[in-house]
Amino acid sequence: MYNKFKEKYEKSPYNYFFKDKDNVDSKLKDLFNTLFLIYFADISTTESVDRQITLNIEVENIEEFKKIALKIKRLIKFMTSENWEFNFKKKQNESKNNKLLEVDNEKFEVVALLSGGLDSFTGTYFNESRKTKFVGFNLQNPEGKSQKLIKEFIKSKNQKSEFKLYELKDMDKKTLTQRTRSLFFFGLGIVEASMSGLTKLNIYENGVMSLNPAIDFSRTTTKTTHPKTIYLFNEILQELKIDIEVENTCINMTKAEMVKKLENDYIDFIKNTVTCGVGRMNVSFDNSKYTHCGACVPCLLRKITLSAAGLESVDASSYQYPYDYPIYGVDKEIHKNSLFKEYKSGIIYFNEYKELIKSGQIFSYLETRKKYYKTGNYSERNRMLEKFKDEVEDFFKKHPNILGKE
Repeated sequence: MYNKFKEKYEKSPYNYFFKDKDNVDSKLKDLFNTLFLIYFADISTTESVDRQITLNIEVENIEEFKKIALKIKRLIKFMTSENWEFNFKKKQNESKNNKLLEVDNEKFEVVALLSGGLDSFTGTYFNESRKTKFVGFNLQNPEGKSQKLIKEFIKSKNQKSEFKLYELKDMDKKTLTQRTRSLFFFGLGIVEASMSGLTKLNIYENGVMSLNPAIDFSRTTTKTTHPKTIYLFNEILQELKIDIEVENTCINMTKAEMVKKLENDYIDFIKNTVTCGVGRMNVSFDNSKYTHCGACVPCLLRKITLSAAGLESVDASSYQYPYDYPIYGVDKEIHKNSLFKEYKSGIIYFNEYKELIKSGQIFSYLETRKKYYKTGNYSERNRMLEKFKDEVEDFFKKHPNILGKE
C-alpha cells in the first residue's frame, strides 16, 4: 500500500501533504504515514466478510515501530472489528531526525480539527478568542463547501485564526466507510500541533456520538472518537515518546448542550454546516436539492439536537426526510427504498438507546472503562446519558407521528 501510494502520487503520504517539510520528528513522520495508509487501505480495499489486510510500511524508526505494531493492531481491531497485519520495513536513504528541528514562526494557542460538521463548528466558537489553527480534510463537495464557509465566517470573527484544509485528488474508493478516517484526521492534527510547538490536539465531538453503541447488532457503528479509540491512540503517542495528546473537549456533553452555548450569529450559521453521512459517502445522493438526507444516524442526532435546543427552524428545509416523517403507515413502495430503511432503523436505534438508558442497561453496550477518561469525567458520563435520554423523549413527544402505530 505504501508503494501503491508512492507510485500514484510520487511521494510518501507525509511529503505529499506537508510539502517535504522537515521540521518534525522522524517518528512523527513515520506515524503519519502509517495512519494515512491505514485509512487509504481501508477505503481502497473492497469490503467483504472475510477481508484481510496486510500493510507493508517503510519507516525510518524500524525498532520503535516493531514494538508498537501490536498496539496499532489492537486499535484497528477495535475500530474495524478486523484483524489487520502490519509489517514495518526499514526505509532506505533518508536522514534520521529524532528531534524537532524548528517550530513554525507563527505561534498558536490551540490546534483543533475541523470537519465541516456541527460539532467541529461549535468548537470554533469555543476558541473564538484564541489564536487557533484549524485542521481539516475533505473528499467531496458538500463537506468542502461547508469548511470554506466556516473559514470565511470564523475569519470575520477571529482574525488570529488560521485554516489548513487538505485535499487528496483522484481517490479510488472501493469501500464507502468513515471508520478509520479519524486516524488520518488525528495524523494531520498532531503534525500541525508539533509544527506549532503545541502538546495537545483538540477535537470537538459530542459524547453521545463518540460512544455510538452497537445496540442493534444488525447495523454497524463507528468508533472514530470513542474514548477507547482516543486512549489507545494516546498510548501509541506515549510509546513513541511523541509529546502530544489528543483530547475530546466535549466527551461528556450532548450535542444539544454544545449547541446551546452558541451565540446568535453562530446559531444563524448552523444551516451552513454539514452533518450527513450519506451525503459524504454516497455519490448518488442529490445534494443540489437537500443538504442532508435526514435518515442516517448523524442526521437524526442533528435533528434531535436542534429540537432539544429549540432550533428546528434553523435548517428544517434541508432534509430529504423531514423532522416528523413517520416510519409506519407509509406507502409500501417506500419501504423498499434503502434510504427509508436507513431512516426507520435509525429511529428505532435512538428509541432503543433511550430505553436502555432509562433501564440502566446501556452500560453493557458502551465498551468504556474508567481509565479511558480523565479524572472526574467517568462519572460525568452518566449525567450526559440521562440528559440525552430526556432530549430523545422530548423529540418523540414533539413529533408523535414518527413512531405512530405499526
